[in-house]
Amino acid sequence: TFRSYTVPPVTVQSLVSLTEPLKQRRRWVMIESRNDTRLSQVGVVGGGIRMNCSVRSSGNVSVKWMLPDGSKLEAPYRSSDNRITASPNGLLVVTAVDHSDSGAYYCIAQVADDVSVLPFHLTVEESSTAPPVGEEVAEPVVGVAGGSVYLPCDASGSPDPDINWIIPNSSIINMRTNLSKMQVASNGTLIIYHSQLSDNGYYKCVAGNQHGADSLATKVTLTRPSGALPLRKYSSRPQPAEGVSTKIKLECQSQGHPHPRTTWVLPDRTVVHADAPTPGRRFLILANGDFLCVARNKIGDDYVPLKVSILTKPAKIEQRTQANQKVMYGSDLKVDCVASGLPNPKIQWALPDGTMVNSVRKTDSSSSSRSRRYVVFDNGTL
Repeated sequence: TFRSYTVPPVTVQSLVSLTEPLKQRRRWVMIESRNDTRLSQVGVVGGGIRMNCSVRSSGNVSVKWMLPDGSKLEAPYRSSDNRITASPNGLLVVTAVDHSDSGAYYCIAQVADDVSVLPFHLTVEESSTAPPVGEEVAEPVVGVAGGSVYLPCDASGSPDPDINWIIPNSSIINMRTNLSKMQVASNGTLIIYHSQLSDNGYYKCVAGNQHGADSLATKVTLTRPSGALPLRKYSSRPQPAEGVSTKIKLECQSQGHPHPRTTWVLPDRTVVHADAPTPGRRFLILANGDFLCVARNKIGDDYVPLKVSILTKPAKIEQRTQANQKVMYGSDLKVDCVASGLPNPKIQWALPDGTMVNSVRKTDSSSSSRSRRYVVFDNGTL
């Protein structure tokens, strides 16, 4: 037995009609803070910095920057002095930074009514020279060149601060810097491997986040190990040299432990390694200049400059013969030509028909009968 039921009518409305029109949908924008986004940066006076604001949005986005002095700029932007540029992709570049550039920078991205903001902080420091009087300085580090040097930098903050080191050559290194000689450990300690005397100087640790920064300078003084003097200097007097292909000897002896490697730098900046000579190679000195002998081992280096002066004097005919000479037909004619110069000049004679005559002797069997009539002696006489 089946029972009958009356089913009320059902009305189905399209889901599309329940949503807002596409043009009325909410637009959005967000700034990504990725692992490689450096919210706290350190710059050296005169250097440059780059702040990257990675923006994602649902439409055309407007990117603006607020600078530490409160001024605002909208990308794309370029200052009148070309020192500050802002790209539509969110990159802010500041060159020739100064202390006045230190402070908070805000990246502001906007799409319609949605806004996203990401703060950056810039600390501009002097190059790693002696800090001003009154600035906090850590205990100096004194050691012997050749080993590893450890410079600690303990810092705390919320969020955790980024640690950067400014080294004596004004370079900035951090945990992301890939150097074989130096490394910044996860705890902020700067490690200098195989230290050298050239590593002496002030090292400045700068710890900062987007809210502020602090710095601490450490002076490193390394001394040379006993018996490790890499180079002995010898006085060198000027050596006279005349003529073509004349050889001169430049003396440079070195000693040290480990034994140093000797390198020569020629006046044209060509580098010649003393322990790797090139067979058959000759060097032609075209001008005066300084030759630099460099001795280097892992402890340090030293050098000796040696000056080579090439003495030259232009060719000059010192004694001129009479303009006209008379001689009997068939007799010998002798014409003198006294010349000087450094190196000694080569004397040639030009005959009335344009033929050039040099020092060809009468006994030269290879000469023609005509050419044997003309002889140029070593003193220039024809």
